[in-house]
Amino acid sequence: MTLVEEYLSELFVRMMESLIQKNLAEGSVWDKFIAPWLMFATMSAFCGFFAGLLTTYYGPGASGSGVAEFIGYINGVNYPDFISVPTLITKIVGVTFAVTGKLCIGKEGPLAHIGAICGVLVLHIPKMGFENLRNHDKRR
Repeated sequence: MTLVEEYLSELFVRMMESLIQKNLAEGSVWDKFIAPWLMFATMSAFCGFFAGLLTTYYGPGASGSGVAEFIGYINGVNYPDFISVPTLITKIVGVTFAVTGKLCIGKEGPLAHIGAICGVLVLHIPKMGFENLRNHDKRR
């Protein structure tokens, strides 16, 4: 380490120490830095935990991204609870809480899954003329 680097690093350390001691004397380090970060981290963890609990226990059909399951369902693979109202509710609320909790999830997969469930639910509205599409053979 050269003399200039040493001098700058020590200057930086002294500036930080004086800043921290000044804020500690005023009692504002907790108020300005630690408490807001803890609140943010706690709320993010709660949102992610709630999304995980909802997906695990209420709508396990919503656990995948949606695109691969949808393609498989169209090709004839039977995914249990892929198309259901609890899966729709779980997908909408769970994705909302997961994004709020700063989890890295995509937007295309969940929206494709939500659109597929809404499309199937529209087919089951009575007296709309979609009775012939409720048959699995005719639907494919």
